[in-house]
Amino acid sequence: MISILVHALEISIISLLGYLTYTMYVLSHSKGQQEVKHTISTTSTTPFKKKVASIAPSHSYSRAESITSAQIFAGLQLLEVKRKGINLHTSNEDWLNNGISFYLLGAASAITEHFDCKGSEKDDVMKFLLTKNLKQSNEKAEQYISELYQINQQAIEEGSSEDSAFDAGISAAKTWLKNKFIPEEYSLLSNLHTWGFVA
Repeated sequence: MISILVHALEISIISLLGYLTYTMYVLSHSKGQQEVKHTISTTSTTPFKKKVASIAPSHSYSRAESITSAQIFAGLQLLEVKRKGINLHTSNEDWLNNGISFYLLGAASAITEHFDCKGSEKDDVMKFLLTKNLKQSNEKAEQYISELYQINQQAIEEGSSEDSAFDAGISAAKTWLKNKFIPEEYSLLSNLHTWGFVA
């Protein structure tokens, strides 16, 4: 009688373990399919640019990757400008600050789109670039970001210097993300000369 009870318990435990294994397999498989569907349907946007589909990493990863990549990009561009004797932190020239700020905002916009970093996290990356690299106050950086989103259609049609700087930053960052190289015509220094920001 006892041996029958022991065998019944053994069979019950083996059955439960089998059921548990099956349930875990089904749950992990269905979760993986949901993540793939969510990833494929994810899209991102950029000011003045159309939607582009991309595969989405996690939010914390995308923000961290965006900040790291944007900081490297900005460092490379600003180093070239500094080597030419342009001191960004002592200049009180609005036109120079505007050109550099909108160029970096364009670059940040392309980089955050690449890593699918959106919304307030995208704005944080933009603000980080302006405050850490150009030593702007949080208020000034937020003002530039606000202006970026509020540029009206008339300014875009007229090809304003801010819009040109923003687009140049996007082109430079996209090229850099793809090739890890920035052709001279896309560099910040070259564009500052082209726009007449630097004599």
